[in-house]
Amino acid sequence: IFHSRSIHMHAPDCDSVCACPTWAATGIGGEDARDFLSMMAFPIEGSNEGETATTKIEEIRYGPGITSAINAMFRPREELGDALNCGRSFVANSRTLEFFVFRNSLLRWPIWRDGLTDLLGFLLLLGQRITYEDFIIQETSPESQDEEKRSQLYNWSRKEVQEWL
Repeated sequence: IFHSRSIHMHAPDCDSVCACPTWAATGIGGEDARDFLSMMAFPIEGSNEGETATTKIEEIRYGPGITSAINAMFRPREELGDALNCGRSFVANSRTLEFFVFRNSLLRWPIWRDGLTDLLGFLLLLGQRITYEDFIIQETSPESQDEEKRSQLYNWSRKEVQEWL
């Protein structure tokens, strides 16, 4: 979220939007993780239901695990609304976190943050399929609005990649 906001701040002609894929079975954690996530997380491939042997045009099918990214890239500005550029929202595909109404107040306490974040991540994995919707705009956490931290991350990142710029 910080990087997305920095892109728009430093390149105002470039739109940026944040997307959260929730838990997706991408294989990034290796084959053992893919096996577990394929049971619990969103698939990245779409269903081949309805496919026939006489289909001559290949249809691209994508699964719920990448709908938020696809929506972030291809939805018109009007639909992205507050998720665009320096807004206070992001594109999502599950409403699970909306059931935890006290998450933002509890997560502000550093002593609780790591443990609660892990717990919320696990609960998100369990509940995401139940609350799936193709296109959701959700509000980010209050911490994501911290301009000082955003600026610090941008400056650090720029320094780290300087040799490739």
